[in-house]
Amino acid sequence: TDDQTLSLSGAMLSIENGNAVNLSGIGTDDQTLSLSGTTLSIEGGNSVNLSTLPGDNLGNHTATQNLALNGKWLSGDGGNEGVFVDANGNVGIGNSQPTAPLHVYRSGGEDAIILIGAEGFESEARLELSKVGGFASAGIGYYPGNGFLRVRTNSNHPIVFEPNGLEAMRIANNGNVGIGTISPVNKLTVSGNADFSGNVGIGTANPVNELTVSGNADFTGNVGVGTSSPSNKLTVSGNADFTGNVGIGTASPATLLHVEGAASGSTSTDFVATIKNTDTDATNSTRYNGLKIQAGKDNNNGANSRFIAFYRPDGAEIGTVRQDGASTINYSTSSDVRLKQHIVPTAYSLDDLLKIEVQDYEFRTEPGRKQTGFIAQDLYKVYPAAVSKGGDDVVTDPWMVDYGKLTPLLVKAVQDQQATIDAQQKRIAELEAQVARIDQLESLLLQMQQNLDNEKSEASIK
Repeated sequence: TDDQTLSLSGAMLSIENGNAVNLSGIGTDDQTLSLSGTTLSIEGGNSVNLSTLPGDNLGNHTATQNLALNGKWLSGDGGNEGVFVDANGNVGIGNSQPTAPLHVYRSGGEDAIILIGAEGFESEARLELSKVGGFASAGIGYYPGNGFLRVRTNSNHPIVFEPNGLEAMRIANNGNVGIGTISPVNKLTVSGNADFSGNVGIGTANPVNELTVSGNADFTGNVGVGTSSPSNKLTVSGNADFTGNVGIGTASPATLLHVEGAASGSTSTDFVATIKNTDTDATNSTRYNGLKIQAGKDNNNGANSRFIAFYRPDGAEIGTVRQDGASTINYSTSSDVRLKQHIVPTAYSLDDLLKIEVQDYEFRTEPGRKQTGFIAQDLYKVYPAAVSKGGDDVVTDPWMVDYGKLTPLLVKAVQDQQATIDAQQKRIAELEAQVARIDQLESLLLQMQQNLDNEKSEASIK
């Protein structure tokens, strides 16, 4: 079928090395040239059998009218394969029922591949997608030189992934990746639950635990480590190892663990952090510990290492639990003279201490277990400095007593008592001195009496 020429000379239509058709008796309008098998025919005229021709080369021609396939294939061997164009202009490759402008199909379980190739180290084999008449485009390209695949846009638009028609992930124009959110504010922003299998490293390529964080991390929504159902901002099932500062409620943690948040009110939920031991074993000999703090030094620590330090919002330290020697701790509250003013002797005395009633009682939750102490409401009437007033709910906000704050009153009472004792001792000493003088006088009188008695005896003898 190569190098054959179809020519028109006068009224004769002929094909090189083949037959000719005389068109002189045929109208020139609306004539159809058709090919059926190997027979080329013209409407109202003769036909030419092409089966015996060695080939045809149409050469270079300029089309002056459309080529109608009439529901047939444009095929390399004349079979039912190749390129098919339907009445809507859809092109099918390997498909006689194209449903898109270009529809590629391959039967027999084989891959349907569109191959785009390029030569050269810096060349790119790229599929470019663009709006007609517009400048914004997106493309998928492959660089043979360095072997990487690139997905890109040349406009200020994100790359969006939508399985089942719903957005699942996007890469914003600044490179931030969002999962479950259309506005990622960090390199990776996840809105919703996240489930990881195996060790996860953030800021490190070698995580040694289920979650290893090196540097700062910021999460929006609940995060689960070792669980697919996180119920809180961070739910960890198993061990977790963090290198660097960890912030909960803050993106700028200042210490290894920095918990920050807004909490206020008068209930048990108005705290920033909670440590809860949920063990329900009823064995009385089992300990139910809450928080373990291991700090300081094994030997005597003159620096008084702080196990716990208490600060006001303005950063002022107001109390500590410190290491005091190798084996003891002390509980301290601020008492610096530089923090105080209007310093005068207290008006409290031994009389106030004697007004405090010491009671034996049982807590309602522990019937049969007798304890000795004070009743907060009664103590408040005498010495309110040692009492924290409660609210209406006795379970979540009971009245409380700080037994340590009774120390100043006890010291003052002892001082008063000692002053009384000292005064009594002085009076006793004075009385003892008077008694001693009386004893001396009595002894002198006895001596004088003896002398008189002796003189009388001598006179009577004479």
